[in-house]
Amino acid sequence: MKKYLTYQDEGSNKFWSIDVSGSTFTVTFGKVGSSGQSSVKTFDDEQECLKEAEKLLREKLKKGYLEAEWPEQKTEPIIKFLSDSFHRFLKAKVKDFEESKYAKAFQKINWEKEADQVFQSVCSYWAKLAKKNPGPIGIFDIRWDDAATQYSIEFDYDTESNDPKNAMEEGCVDNEPVIDFSNLIRKDLKEEPEGIWETMGDDYTVMQNILCRMSTEVILQTLKENSFLQIQKQKPYYLMLAYYHDEESTVIFDSSGKIQNSLYPELEKKSINLNKLYDSEDQSIYVDDRKLEEIPDEIGNYRDLETLSLYTNVAKLPNTIGTLKNLSDLTIYSKKLAEFPIEICKLINLKYLYIRTEKIDKLPEDIGNLVSLNHLDLCGNKLKDLPKSIQKLTLLKQLNLGENKFETIPTALFGMNSIEELDIRNNPFKNLDGIGNIAGLKNIQMDSIGIQELTPEIGQLKSCEYFDLNEVEIEEIPKEIGDMDSMYSLTISKTKVRSLPDTIGKLKNCKRLDIQHNQIEFLPETIGSMERLEELYAGYNKLTDLPESIYQLKKLKEINLWGNSFSPNQKAKILSRLKETIPGIKISIEK
Repeated sequence: MKKYLTYQDEGSNKFWSIDVSGSTFTVTFGKVGSSGQSSVKTFDDEQECLKEAEKLLREKLKKGYLEAEWPEQKTEPIIKFLSDSFHRFLKAKVKDFEESKYAKAFQKINWEKEADQVFQSVCSYWAKLAKKNPGPIGIFDIRWDDAATQYSIEFDYDTESNDPKNAMEEGCVDNEPVIDFSNLIRKDLKEEPEGIWETMGDDYTVMQNILCRMSTEVILQTLKENSFLQIQKQKPYYLMLAYYHDEESTVIFDSSGKIQNSLYPELEKKSINLNKLYDSEDQSIYVDDRKLEEIPDEIGNYRDLETLSLYTNVAKLPNTIGTLKNLSDLTIYSKKLAEFPIEICKLINLKYLYIRTEKIDKLPEDIGNLVSLNHLDLCGNKLKDLPKSIQKLTLLKQLNLGENKFETIPTALFGMNSIEELDIRNNPFKNLDGIGNIAGLKNIQMDSIGIQELTPEIGQLKSCEYFDLNEVEIEEIPKEIGDMDSMYSLTISKTKVRSLPDTIGKLKNCKRLDIQHNQIEFLPETIGSMERLEELYAGYNKLTDLPESIYQLKKLKEINLWGNSFSPNQKAKILSRLKETIPGIKISIEK
């Protein structure tokens, strides 16, 4: 798309144009008859670029601009020096600037104009070097000058050697600053060139990296110019670049073509060899490469695959994953994956699924197709609710919803009595209403869940054996906790709770009670009825004494009372009584 618009009223006569090329567009604007100012914007793909260009065009037309014929060029068309790769690199690299003003400045620079100046400077140097005729040159050494000017690129050459491994050891003849960026620094960055490294700090290396990459692209284009062709050269000859004056150089051009180094390796998509990763004994593939952006379609060829683990940076999964009908264990980790991959819902034999992206905020209804699922781990996403179709997962036993955005227990879980383990840690819950409707729960993890009140519904969890509640603002434990008669291990820690309900004594099967780091001032006499209790952790509370009944807990093997408010006499009494009544008990308390 290429459009030219004009706007004319009593006070102005201006133009605005947009020229789309691949995933990049150039916008130019100014007074009619002038060359105007240009800016370039690059996108991840052509479709996104065109969509944004059309949006800008519509906005201009709404403001009263009129479409006109593209004016005839009075001058020679400007050569496009810089590739789409440079603009993609630039778009990513400016994010490394710590100072936003530098990032904004680098996005506004007319890079083609800067590239043209570099082109002219380098061609001028080549012409001068050809005229000087120092003899056949084997190495052209190009370096960012960080020692003297701090804002230029200097050129040197070696007539003694054409060995890139030992370049410039003996034949260094003539360092000369050729490419000067002082103007750019002064005009675009609004800084003084002198001492620019100290001024910019860590941002200096970001600027240097961008300018060196841009210059390299242009330098390589000058090699076709007559000014360079006239220089006497050895066979083969090399152009080498260093980002610092004392750094080892990298070959950027080899006349023999044997050495080819990518200018933008960070833009290249990494690939993987699935055959090397495939374990035929376990029928598994394990990928742990957090920079990998694409899984090859050939993954679908491994029809006997049972276990697939993908720790990558992919934005989507190949459709062929849906053909892996024997897959029983699937792990997916990628911070770029924004939506739940629908292909997964075809894996009807899947028993274990872990998917973490930190972006997924919704599950598809088709997740109900995973009827063999036993363990579903959705920790570390942005989910707020679950689809009703999840009720079709009648074999589901373990469900991890930790580190999401849940504020209430999803109603889709009500009646799912197959679920035995539920992890809802680190969610902003307002309440736990409805949790009693998941009656099959045996293990529930609830750290940092935001509630200020613990619902009495917990008493309906008759099968619960492990109950962990930590770092919440609750002040009271409901008496219904005594109805959880299958309890084996109870943890309520780091809360504002001041006392335990008398019904705690009804937990006859409980072997471990952890009530550390609360505000508890006394323990109820009924605690002595917890006849199977083996471990009691009551440290860091406000206890001043222990109930007499505690000395009846003959199966108690360990008690932690550290960090309470016992007087020295009370400590001595407690130690003596515990040792006397419960021989062999391990006691933790200050002396």
